[in-house]
Amino acid sequence: MKKVSIILHLLALIGGTVTLLVTGNAVSVHDSDRGLISQTSEKLAAVGNELEKFRVQSAGDLARQKRRLDEVNEQIELTLRKKEQGARDLEQLKEGIEEGERGISETNRQKDEAMQEQANAEEGIARTEESLMVLRQDIPRLEQAARDEDAQAEDFRDAIAKLSSKLEFFSQITEVFKAHHDRTMSSLRTYARERPWLEPGERITLQLQGLDLKSGYVALSKGGNAGIRSGMILEVAVGKDEICKLRVKQVFRLHALAEVIPLQGRPLELEGLKTVDLVVL
Repeated sequence: MKKVSIILHLLALIGGTVTLLVTGNAVSVHDSDRGLISQTSEKLAAVGNELEKFRVQSAGDLARQKRRLDEVNEQIELTLRKKEQGARDLEQLKEGIEEGERGISETNRQKDEAMQEQANAEEGIARTEESLMVLRQDIPRLEQAARDEDAQAEDFRDAIAKLSSKLEFFSQITEVFKAHHDRTMSSLRTYARERPWLEPGERITLQLQGLDLKSGYVALSKGGNAGIRSGMILEVAVGKDEICKLRVKQVFRLHALAEVIPLQGRPLELEGLKTVDLVVL
């Protein structure tokens, strides 16, 4: 486009120069040269027409070149878009290849695990077969042991039958002893209700109503009505623990007075005790 502008300017410059020369000559040769001027004007008009034709042709060429340039630009843009699409396709292809490689690696890993599991299963089957073989070899011994167990069970059944017979006999004897025991205990309870004193070995629970360790006397909450008699020796106990011994000095109907037998047991522990058991000695 710049070249066309330069050519047009040159042509205009040439035309102007020619016009000035022609005009100058025309003025210098006076009006007699009007024919030459007319010829020159016609030539200039022809040159102008040629220039107009050249301008129109140059404009058409320029438009065609512009259209061609636009087409080239479009082709370049299309090529660039295709290149970008190709790059994206290439990246996707690379990603697909990588994914395929990872899939192959995972498949190989699973294959190795399956082969290892198969090997383990085969090893387990071999061990199971060995165990079965050992069991097959033990079957005769187990059958003999079962027969022995059956024989022992039969012996046990015979022994149980004999023992049941003995137990039935012992049960009859036990019933006899139980009846005798019940009659004896009934007689003892009747005797205990009828007699007004405590027998040696009997136990009575009461409260300590007073304690004077200096004088050694203890006041008991029960007396003659409970079977306590003067002169009795009583053992003071808390549970199974023996504390000391007492000697009954005076007996009243509802209470009694006893003295601590010195040098026997731990009489100091009577302090703080409220309820005790007394065992007749």
